[in-house]
Amino acid sequence: MKHANVVLLVLATGCDQAEDSGLHADTDGHTMDMDTGSDLDITGCSFDELRTAALETGTVVLAGLTLAEATSMDVIVGDPGAYEGNLVQVQGMVATVCSGNGCNADLLDHDGNLIKLQTDEGAEDALDLRDYTSVAQFGIAEGLGTNISDPVTIALQGAVFLATDCAL
Repeated sequence: MKHANVVLLVLATGCDQAEDSGLHADTDGHTMDMDTGSDLDITGCSFDELRTAALETGTVVLAGLTLAEATSMDVIVGDPGAYEGNLVQVQGMVATVCSGNGCNADLLDHDGNLIKLQTDEGAEDALDLRDYTSVAQFGIAEGLGTNISDPVTIALQGAVFLATDCAL
């Protein structure tokens, strides 16, 4: 499984308590329920349709979105240095949300890439992602690349989340 952690907000440290869906992606874009071993398929979820719906009716976080399109997580994972200091947008299904203070969430794409969205949990007015999203919602988020190592980190400037019945 390829991992890229995208920190969406003003940079932060990690959260030790996550509401984990128990789902982890394989290379075919399916998710594996680690507790039961059942194979859960997200390949039927059209990210193009979910993106359109999210942009029309989704919950806007911070400044919303400014870029016209998302960069594939494969591209970011393949060359994370290209995004250091640059604005980038990503999208995927929310696979986990920090249950402690909402400091981070993970997005999962069809190719099995996982991107971590993280807030500035140490700040007095830190964003609590639990107020805006939950597991199995679709998310689009953007921010500046700030860390090119594993995990890749993006400081959040805006996001949109959409509740969906697309199975995760």
